[in-house]
Amino acid sequence: MTSAEYHPEFSNDLAEAAAWLEDEQARLGMRFIEAVENACREIRTHPCHHSYIDKPIRRILVKPFSYAVHYAIPEDGRLFIYGVYHCAMNPGRWRERR
Repeated sequence: MTSAEYHPEFSNDLAEAAAWLEDEQARLGMRFIEAVENACREIRTHPCHHSYIDKPIRRILVKPFSYAVHYAIPEDGRLFIYGVYHCAMNPGRWRERR
């Protein structure tokens, strides 16, 4: 399994989304965090498996939620995870982190 570096805002993305979901339904925020952890584990295990959305950025969907984790594998080979975003969000937000 490959190690990964996370963008400094990743934990904020995760906390904000989980809090919003928890307000919608009890325990939904915790289930979301677990789903994101599973997605990140999948990225570290199979980093080249997921599609590009805007080269070199790839994404994995956080099932069953309408969120995706965006990441890249720079030329130095280190895995970099940019953030977790709602799929209906303006793409400019995640593009700002590149």
